[in-house]
Amino acid sequence: MENRPVYKKRKTVIGWLFEISTIGFLLLSFCYYLFIRIGSSKQHFDSYENSNAVIIVLFCTGIFTYIILSILSKHPRIFNFPIEVSNNNYESLYKIGINIINSLKFVISVFISFMIITIINDFSRSLTITSIILFFLLIIIIPIVGIFKMYKLKEKNKAYS
Repeated sequence: MENRPVYKKRKTVIGWLFEISTIGFLLLSFCYYLFIRIGSSKQHFDSYENSNAVIIVLFCTGIFTYIILSILSKHPRIFNFPIEVSNNNYESLYKIGINIINSLKFVISVFISFMIITIINDFSRSLTITSIILFFLLIIIIPIVGIFKMYKLKEKNKAYS
């Protein structure tokens, strides 16, 4: 790992929009919680008694996950790649790795925001097993697609060699 090249590339406009929307979902859902909470005289939401604590814990978990994954995406040298990193392929591999991390960050942010809104509005049937399964499938599929892209890159590099 210490002999891997360093990747310094600025984010594109699409990358910045993706980043802003990722944190935006979390902040908007929490602002919605604060707006509803300030306007309500109830101690808790109708879903269950400890819903305020759950919403705050979910929001903090989302922010913590966002920060950790943002730090990780800034250091692609430490990623564990399924193929050997060389001077020829490091830029493509690092881009794929960063895209995987940013996609996971986005999916986690959307899911946590969805859970917060569901708890606030007492949509007890909105958070169904289908949405939870979809979330976990996305969390599994995103890295698998990235790994396939990396292996495809390996085959492409073999063809040029």
